[in-house]
This record gives sequence, C-alpha cells and structure tokens, in this order.
Amino acid sequence: MEGSSHTENLQKKSKLSAYALWFSERFPAINFVSSYLLFAFVFVYASVLNQSSMEWTIKEIFLALGILTQLLLLRVLDEFKDHEYDKEHHPDRVLQKGILGLDDLRAILFLSVSAQVVLNIIWGDPLNGSWLLMMLWTFLMTKEFFIGNWLRKRVFLYLFSHMTVMIFLVSWLFSFYGLSVTDSWPALSLIFIGSVLYEITRKSRGLDEDKRLDSYPKVIGFLGNTTLMLTLALGLFVVKFVFIVNQFHWIYTWDLLAGFIFVVSLFLFHLKRRKKFRKVLEANYGGLMMALYLSYVINQMV
Repeated sequence: MEGSSHTENLQKKSKLSAYALWFSERFPAINFVSSYLLFAFVFVYASVLNQSSMEWTIKEIFLALGILTQLLLLRVLDEFKDHEYDKEHHPDRVLQKGILGLDDLRAILFLSVSAQVVLNIIWGDPLNGSWLLMMLWTFLMTKEFFIGNWLRKRVFLYLFSHMTVMIFLVSWLFSFYGLSVTDSWPALSLIFIGSVLYEITRKSRGLDEDKRLDSYPKVIGFLGNTTLMLTLALGLFVVKFVFIVNQFHWIYTWDLLAGFIFVVSLFLFHLKRRKKFRKVLEANYGGLMMALYLSYVINQMV
C-alpha cells in the first residue's frame, strides 16, 4: 500500500510539473498581471461614468478573473484547434512533446467556464447577454466560423473576426456595473485597437524566422505592416485623449514616452527585420498599453 501511495504522489507531482511547464510556455505569469491591469482600467472607467466609489472590494478582485479565465479559455481552445499545425511547426512545445495531453487541458476549460458562470450568478445575471455572445463567439472562433480555409486566406478578416471577442469580453465586465456598449464605447475601442495591434505585433515575423509561420509583413510587406501599426498606435492616442481623458495631466507624459519608445522600436524592426527586434517591439507594445491603462487609473484614483 505504501508503495502504491508513493507512486500516486509521484504521478501527481509529475502531472503538476507538466501543467506548470505548459503554463510557463503558453500562458506565462504576465497574463495574470495584464488581466488585472486591464480590469483596473475597466473598473475605474465604469466608476467615473457612474460617479461611484473606486474602492476595490471582493467583487472587483474576483471579477478580474473574468478576463483571466477568458484569455486562458481562448489559449486552451487554440491548443485544440491548432494541434496538428503546431505538431509540424512547433514540435518542441510541451503539448507537442507529449509532456501534457489535450485531455489534460479539458480540466482548464471546465474550470474557466465554471468560474465565469459563478461570477454571473453572484454579481450579475446567469443569462447575461454579453457573456452568452462571448461564449457563442468563442465557439465560432474555435470552429473558425465553419469557413476556416476561406477565412485563413483573408488574414485581416480573420484578425478582426477573432479580436471581436474582446468587445464581448469587456462589454460583459461593464455589464456588472450597469454600463451598456453605448456608454462604454470609448473604452471598448481602446481595448479593441490595442488587441489588434498586439496580434499584428506578435505576428510581424522577421526575415530570419520560419517562413511557414503566419506573418503580416509576408502579406502586405514591411512598409505596409509598419504603416498599419503606426496608424493603430495613433488610433490608441486619439481614442484616449479625445474621447476618454477630459484634461491633460502630467502623468500622461508617461503615455507619450511609451509611445515614442514603441515607435522607435517599430522603425528599428522595420530597418533590421530580425526576430530579436520583433521581441523588443513586443516588449515595448506591453509598455505602451501599460502606460495607457495605468496612467488613467492612477490619475482618476489619486
């Protein structure tokens, strides 16, 4: 009996280690930080419109899990959807090596959806319309809207169709504070544009990267890709400073600095066209979005 118990403990530790490796590779800790930062922006924006207290309660601490669980849900569903593709193009990943199996990820799917249902029951409506739309859209995304081959050939339609889920996600969060899409469209626009820019940033492959991987410069050229990213970055500033911020505060110089650094790194990538410069660009994208969200939160809360 002791030997059997010891073996079971080793198996549990091995499985937990496998999950840890998968999370480290496919859903690193930065996702936890970014989820709470994004929720902080949503919460403060809702509080400003409602002219209500910005004090965090147990409700806010748990509602932030709505973002985290949805992003995790999308990541896991992508693992199912792209499993065969990833076996060919990313054979060194945890899942493709067989360290963890697809069946093991079903537990994460169940826990993520269950957590969202519990949030609806406790603080919202079990049949929340935005949440139901988000779940429907998530399902359609997983099925690639049943037109996968056609859609993949139209990369920007594919991009916008998949990023639309962020609108449903943030609308769902705003619904907990009684805000409609009409009330919250500036914040929704900022988050949506930021999400599109992120997706293009991470798929702006350098010339030294695997030519088989999806790449926007491969479709529209480096000049077109750089122009598009500059336009989206400008769109972020227009939305924030025209439709969200009432008056300029010194803390928003952080946004300008982060924007300048992002643009410089974008031009460096445009000139060098190498993976290491794309990685720098991705990091500076993170700095830009952190500045846009956090500067607003700090300015409104102090």
